[in-house]
Amino acid sequence: MMRLLFPFIIVVFLVSWCCAQEVSVPSGADKSGNLTQLLNDTSSDDATITFTGRVNYISSAYIMSGASRQINIIDDNGLETIFIIANDTAITGKDGKKSSLNWISRKDRVSLEYITNIYGNKMVKSIKVLSGW
Repeated sequence: MMRLLFPFIIVVFLVSWCCAQEVSVPSGADKSGNLTQLLNDTSSDDATITFTGRVNYISSAYIMSGASRQINIIDDNGLETIFIIANDTAITGKDGKKSSLNWISRKDRVSLEYITNIYGNKMVKSIKVLSGW
């Protein structure tokens, strides 16, 4: 029995080793798989788009986990859209002064300026709070 087990294990190992494939990285991304780089990759012809609506929720992602924060906005037609908030997103409060996400709450009316990266993610460049609920 042992005489058959060892050659069988060797054959299985060789077959799996030969069939293994290298993980591909999208062109233009660094080989380390840097999440921030992948999220921020944009084509040169991207135009800034403005979106206005009410805040449905803001995700509470942990920076150390590599996850990015997201904001879910519902427009006047009831369409829900999810946007990715970068660390350098400019946030302006109702008073026109620089603010933070901590001061934005559910049902606040906001105006976002965003671009769509090459992966289809909507990356927020700026958020302006227009009014409270």
